[in-house]
Amino acid sequence: QSTWGKRAQLKGHDGPVVALAVHPSGEFVTTVGADSSWAVWSLVSGELLAKVSEASVTSPFTCGELHPDGLLLATGSADGVVRIWKVPDGEVAGSFDSHTAQVSALAFSENGYLLVSGSVDGTVIVWDLRTQTAARTIHLDGGVRRARFDASGEYLAVCHGARVSVLGALHPDSPAHTVVAVWADAAEPVNDVAFGKDASWAVTVSDDRGIRLYK
Repeated sequence: QSTWGKRAQLKGHDGPVVALAVHPSGEFVTTVGADSSWAVWSLVSGELLAKVSEASVTSPFTCGELHPDGLLLATGSADGVVRIWKVPDGEVAGSFDSHTAQVSALAFSENGYLLVSGSVDGTVIVWDLRTQTAARTIHLDGGVRRARFDASGEYLAVCHGARVSVLGALHPDSPAHTVVAVWADAAEPVNDVAFGKDASWAVTVSDDRGIRLYK
């Protein structure tokens, strides 16, 4: 018999909560709110350990992603700005404003060197965090809903409109990115994608109630 049940309800945001990520230690969770704040919670006690907001940030946060080392948090906002925050002290470590519309997806590579941001304007930007510059900008048809690296960081799957594009060669030293595959058999927008072990398969979900497996 299952023992799963609600153990706590954490309250700290003043609006919708749009993203969460569990710290690599498994002891903390970060949450990102549309009230332009983010917070760190203890998964052991349920205590609010830190809540960060900046008076200069007035546009709602729309997505968030935790760096693999748990020391940085990326947030995207409705005004197209991507910010990198130090966790948990809340200092802004970087800010990028190359999107022309809402940031809708964020993904770190497995080694933490790259951050990908996607927007409803159809752009995907690969940021090199070592230099804090845009390594490449990719234009896709349809607004981006989700972006996910595989476990190796070799491939990036992007949900845009009713399609999923799998991209490769994203490293800044590569002369150009490659399009490994395009899956376009959904009738309505694709909401999420996940890779299987060694990127040997992937699964997508979409507004047409479809759950599709690709190998």
